[in-house]
Amino acid sequence: MARCLTDFSWVVYIADLLVAKTVQRQGIGAQLLMEVQRVTGPRVQQLLLLSGTDSIKLLPASKALAL
Repeated sequence: MARCLTDFSWVVYIADLLVAKTVQRQGIGAQLLMEVQRVTGPRVQQLLLLSGTDSIKLLPASKALAL
């Protein structure tokens, strides 16, 4: 699940990105981020607030910006 807020012009704030533990490490988080980018457009900057150590393991560093 990816819960986002966007203006569809400049930024999409990804509030939550959740993948069930039983299916983690299968690229589902990366696929969710790609789908967010597809829906919002390639020029919209993605911002993701990471809050837990499990979250850091889920996403590649190039796809996330820790605030």
